[in-house]
Amino acid sequence: MMLRNMARAALMASVTAVLSWIAVDLPWSPVPVTAQTLGVMLSGLLLEPREAALSQVVYLLAGALGMPVFSGGRSGAGMILGPTGGYLVGFVPGAAVCSLVARLALRMGPGGKLGRAAAGALGAAVGGIVVVDMLGVARLAQVARIGLAQAVSVGVIPYLPGDVLKCIAAAGVWMRLGAAGWPVKPGGPGGAGNEPGRRERMSP
Repeated sequence: MMLRNMARAALMASVTAVLSWIAVDLPWSPVPVTAQTLGVMLSGLLLEPREAALSQVVYLLAGALGMPVFSGGRSGAGMILGPTGGYLVGFVPGAAVCSLVARLALRMGPGGKLGRAAAGALGAAVGGIVVVDMLGVARLAQVARIGLAQAVSVGVIPYLPGDVLKCIAAAGVWMRLGAAGWPVKPGGPGGAGNEPGRRERMSP
């Protein structure tokens, strides 16, 4: 992987880490309200699939090795192995899926119109969140020894309004950066089929 790809992945890992400090613990759920997933969505929207996944691997490794990058400044491998660890692990495939969906949407409408691009970005962000929640709920149910329905009720439903807002925010940031010239590549995984240095700009 090129140095530039690694630098972009490291940048978005840092963004996710910074956003993790925005966290509020809820008394009725072991899952805190955080802005971490906004970082996951942005990684997926702004990076190629491999870069997006790598950014979250770097983020998880940093936290597991003791850096205070998990929600509320927490750290340690115990966070990944605990009841909310499924959400953290889900960041990796969640970011990759978000990236794949975003690039598929762009590929279906090259140089996309504003409305189509916005819908694609929003759909991609939602897809990433769904993957994170699926793995998170599965792990929560396993560790807490509760049914899937109860895990969904305490680990997903209370966070839906916030997730919707974060999806909209991520799509908005992506639109602004895309319009400013951020190199969004619609050619699929790894940016295959794109001309070197080509930049796709979204037009109204």
